[in-house]
Amino acid sequence: MADSPASGVQLSEQSRDSHAIDRVPTGVTAFVGRTLKGPVSQAVPVRSFAEFQQQFGGLWQPSTLSYAVEQFFENGGREARIVRVANGTRPATITLPAGAKALKLVALNPGSREYLRASVDYDGLTAAEHERFNLVVQRVRTAGSEQVEDQEIYRRMSVAPASGRFVGDVLLQSRLVRMQGMAPAQRPDRSAGGPGGVVVGYTLSNPDGDDGAPLTDYDIIGSSANGTGLFALGGVTRFNMLCIPPLARERDVGLSTLLVAARLCRERHALLLVDPPAAWTSAPEALEALRTWPFRSDSAVMYYPRVQAFDRLRGRVETFGSCGAAAGMIARLDESWPVWTAAESEEAILRPGLRPAVPVSDADRVRLAQAGEPCLNCGQPLRIRRAIEVGHVFKLGTKYSEAFNACFLDEAGQKHPIETVGAQLRSMMPWMKKNRVIGNTVESRQTDS
Repeated sequence: MADSPASGVQLSEQSRDSHAIDRVPTGVTAFVGRTLKGPVSQAVPVRSFAEFQQQFGGLWQPSTLSYAVEQFFENGGREARIVRVANGTRPATITLPAGAKALKLVALNPGSREYLRASVDYDGLTAAEHERFNLVVQRVRTAGSEQVEDQEIYRRMSVAPASGRFVGDVLLQSRLVRMQGMAPAQRPDRSAGGPGGVVVGYTLSNPDGDDGAPLTDYDIIGSSANGTGLFALGGVTRFNMLCIPPLARERDVGLSTLLVAARLCRERHALLLVDPPAAWTSAPEALEALRTWPFRSDSAVMYYPRVQAFDRLRGRVETFGSCGAAAGMIARLDESWPVWTAAESEEAILRPGLRPAVPVSDADRVRLAQAGEPCLNCGQPLRIRRAIEVGHVFKLGTKYSEAFNACFLDEAGQKHPIETVGAQLRSMMPWMKKNRVIGNTVESRQTDS
């Protein structure tokens, strides 16, 4: 430590490792749509498709979102936020006999694939505690399975509403169930032993869960007041991309949803990945349709065409929206080529197993880019014009940064020299002569032949 008595300033040395800048992920992708099971209107983080399968049930034919998430992780995605949206779903129930009455529990997550079971015992209770009981609630992989995915244990609960351990109040903390209706006057009966002499028996959930109807644009948009649909992302700290897969295999996302999603992305500094409409089955058709397509946003991007992949559930090749695969590709490139590295990136291509649904020539790619990419100032499509070079940027590498010890610390605290660039004007040099003016004119007027 060095002191300056005159100024009263004290200087102290600190470890340089403590000042390393944490890398902020830029590939976090939010998916909003229909899933087989899982919590509704909650942005749940998942970091692999196996985790998605456990939380939301994996691939399901009515769920275009499930295929988009699979393609996201297959193409290099690492982190997603899943918002399940439902339309008319109904949760399963569990009926626990209580003398002539019953204690009825209802699943917190709706759908027919929420397999729950419950067990009641009186272990550790005295004869005077005649209104109390212990409850075990489990979620299992499939109906009748012994593979437990989640479990909750509640001890010394009571059916008396005035009790501090009233069952209706205690189960408000549960991730699995709630009490439905009124509590019976008598506590639930002790669960009978299981088959084969098993001491603990379980009451299975009733087959009354329902998966609901296909989604509409109203379901996806949701309610700002209730935090449903797209507004469930309001509590997410950060997401970089937003994917809304088609509402159904034959139904595109509507304009109203795209407008709300684009506004959300603009407010959250995120990018909306839009699937091309299913009717755009060729590049010329897409070019013609783009001229009158009503959706334009500086916070959205479309990857044309859609993609084809083998559908493991149907056993044949099917066409899917491109947003999931595109988001995975973007996330993969960000991970393998962060902005501070000098290494060259891998080529931005789809992983094996995916291919474009329709062929697009190089010329059509240029035309699609011109027709679909609006100017950020005026909103009009961009146009390519022949021009001359007035300057260029060149890479200096680390030659000067190493000489001046200009370095930065990466996320692991390792020191690296800064990559530098330079710029040079060409046509605007003070000593530019008339012959260069003529050369520039000829260069700008030349033809491909």
